[in-house]
Amino acid sequence: MLVDCSASMAGEKVHQAKRGAAGFARDAIDKGYATGLIEFFWAATNLCEPTRDMSTLERDIRGLKARRVGVLKTLGSLFHNWSGGTNMAEAIQLAHRRLKNRSGARAIVIITDGQPNAPGDPLATLNAGEAAKKDGIDIITIGTDQADQWFLKRLASRADLGMKVGEEDLRETIIHSTN
Repeated sequence: MLVDCSASMAGEKVHQAKRGAAGFARDAIDKGYATGLIEFFWAATNLCEPTRDMSTLERDIRGLKARRVGVLKTLGSLFHNWSGGTNMAEAIQLAHRRLKNRSGARAIVIITDGQPNAPGDPLATLNAGEAAKKDGIDIITIGTDQADQWFLKRLASRADLGMKVGEEDLRETIIHSTN
């Protein structure tokens, strides 16, 4: 799971995303799948390798929060070459590297409220998604509010796997995306 933790996710959206991510993980683990967790905002961070240990995932999901780019991160971005926004491409690339050599069904579930806006986007994100799909990794996109539905459908493996829902429906949509 890739969870958008950019500043625009503050408030109820991040809470809905966390509850949905926990429900998704429980359902996936019950079905025998391992689930990992990556947060992304101006950078992507791998929080949990794919696992079937729900307690580990719950701990990492509880730690998710909307991130504002502060002075230290802005200074750090001089080395990262990015100072804000939603770097979805980096998150997809990180998940792709984690899943590429794993066997069985593999999927990236992206939970976001917006469109990527890191350098080179939206093309960089679409290219990252295409690379993952070429390696047999499915992509499911779940967006809310400002998300560009056309972009979500294009990024997803199939148009029906690119969803835009109201903020109040985010939790349930994430949970049911394991079906």
